[in-house]
Amino acid sequence: MTKAIKLQKKRSQALAREKHKQQLLMARARQFELSGNENLPFEPLGVALGNKIINKTQYDIGRKYEEYYTKVFGKPHAKTLNLINHGEVIFNEEKEIAEKTMLNNMDKLLANYRKDVIDVCVYHQFPKKFKNLKIGLNKLLGVDIYGKKR
Repeated sequence: MTKAIKLQKKRSQALAREKHKQQLLMARARQFELSGNENLPFEPLGVALGNKIINKTQYDIGRKYEEYYTKVFGKPHAKTLNLINHGEVIFNEEKEIAEKTMLNNMDKLLANYRKDVIDVCVYHQFPKKFKNLKIGLNKLLGVDIYGKKR
C-alpha cells in the first residue's frame, strides 16, 4: 500500500471512532433525559425507577419476576447464540420445580395485574399508565395499593 492510502485509511478510522463516540454520548444523554440516571437501563422498569414512579424495592421484585419467568419459559427475544447448545447441560429437576412453583405463587399474587407486569418486566413494553404496574409490584411485595404492609 502506498503512503497516501495508509494515511487515508487512518483518517477514515479516526472519523468512524469519533462518530461512534458521538452516538454513545447522544444515547447516554437520551437515557439520562428519560430515566434521570444514565446508569439505569433504558426500559420501562429503569425509566419508572429513574422518574421515581416506583421505588428500588419494587424495581428489584420486578427484576426477580422477570428472572423466574425467563427461567421457566425462556427469553422472549432469544438470540441465535442462546439457542445453540454450548457443552453439556446439567438438568436439575428439583430446582426447575422450585422455580415453577415460585412463579406460580407470584402469578397467584398478581391476579388481574399479571398481564401488565409481564408486558413491562418481561417484554419491556411501556405501559399506557404505570398505575397497574405499581399495584402489581406491590402485590408481589405483599403490600396494599397504598404502600402499607398487609
